[in-house]
Amino acid sequence: MNGKITCIGTGSMGGAIFRAVCKEIDSSIITVTNRTAAKGEAFAKETGCNFSSSAVSCRLYLLSLTTAIANLP
Repeated sequence: MNGKITCIGTGSMGGAIFRAVCKEIDSSIITVTNRTAAKGEAFAKETGCNFSSSAVSCRLYLLSLTTAIANLP
């Protein structure tokens, strides 16, 4: 297990939410992933979180996806 929390989607809304989460708890237990690796890596560097190019095994997943990415109507 890479971390206890995986945040998927670091765009405008997800980024704001996940930044707040990273400020409140130990960011070393958080892994972030994003459709665009460069943006995910930059977010991880900014917040002190770990980065993975895909979702990793963890205890809690936090999702912030557009309806297009989530394939919802």
